[in-house]
Amino acid sequence: MCALDKSAKKGQISIEVMYSVGVMLIVFFILSGLTFNQRSDLRHLDDILERKIECLKLSNAITETSIVTENAYSDIFLKYNTTLYRDGVIIIAGQDERKISTDTSCTFTAYINTDKPAINLTRGVVQIVNNRGNVSIVSLGT
Repeated sequence: MCALDKSAKKGQISIEVMYSVGVMLIVFFILSGLTFNQRSDLRHLDDILERKIECLKLSNAITETSIVTENAYSDIFLKYNTTLYRDGVIIIAGQDERKISTDTSCTFTAYINTDKPAINLTRGVVQIVNNRGNVSIVSLGT
């Protein structure tokens, strides 16, 4: 009988070890899922912040060029396609890898010399020119 008790105890130990390993794996997979979601959210936020910085950079360049002396100009490189509205709104549209909108907007204070309601600027170099108080913006490309 003594030999039977020892083998039963050895079997009991291996089941407990398997149970412990199983619980640890479940906890590991749950934590991995949570960190994956947080990492995805951080990438989304990073994309929005990058576009916001780009928007503010363009806004500052337009405002600065419009308030300095005549015949001033500024060249700026844009990483994203941008829409510039005559009423002072800049929108940089985009989507992240999850197809979630990352549209970003900001404003500027200057009179833009255009007859169109919006100016579409493509990725690349953009030139902002102050010609006697009339600010014009031209996309020069890459």
